[in-house]
Amino acid sequence: MSITKLFLFTKDTDASATEQGFHYQKLKTLKTWLENRVKEVDDVIYCDYEDDIFERNIEQGKSKFRQVKLYSSNFSFSKEEIQKSLAHFFMLFVKGDYMFDDVSFLFETNSGVAKETRWNDGDLLKEWWQNQNAMSDDLVSRCRTRIKAIIDGYITESYAKQMTAEAKADLQQAKNIYDQLAEEIWDKFIYSIKWQFDEIE
Repeated sequence: MSITKLFLFTKDTDASATEQGFHYQKLKTLKTWLENRVKEVDDVIYCDYEDDIFERNIEQGKSKFRQVKLYSSNFSFSKEEIQKSLAHFFMLFVKGDYMFDDVSFLFETNSGVAKETRWNDGDLLKEWWQNQNAMSDDLVSRCRTRIKAIIDGYITESYAKQMTAEAKADLQQAKNIYDQLAEEIWDKFIYSIKWQFDEIE
């Protein structure tokens, strides 16, 4: 059985974004296109398809998905936008269309990381961000535990919402695949995620 079956749990992630946030996303897309033109990078760039910004180079077998957030508040693992982004990244990670690509995900924001408070794991997010290019085994293990808890909640909610008599067999099969995912799959997902906190008001 293939993990692509997990894509059954995907759901619409379109948020009611502010007009300012949408313009920010369009400007980031344009900036990416201009930078690629100058560097002669031949990626196809999509705005608001699959993700906020999606770059794909079929010849090189690379796909890059970016969530672009314009926010006045800081982020932690307890923030809904982080959790929704991670769930969306996971659904793209297991989607069959990109299984043979070198896939990467970027959460990019003008904001920063929130200070640690009860249960928000702000320090863990900050540590991941600051060490994302050289993660220790211990850091990967702690990130795996936190990410898995977020995706567990997403899968449980999606399973309950989509449950019908017709969908039951497929959903149960997908849930069984999910429950048996190896640590190597989770680690590959973690390594594919990058964070960019510009810390600009």
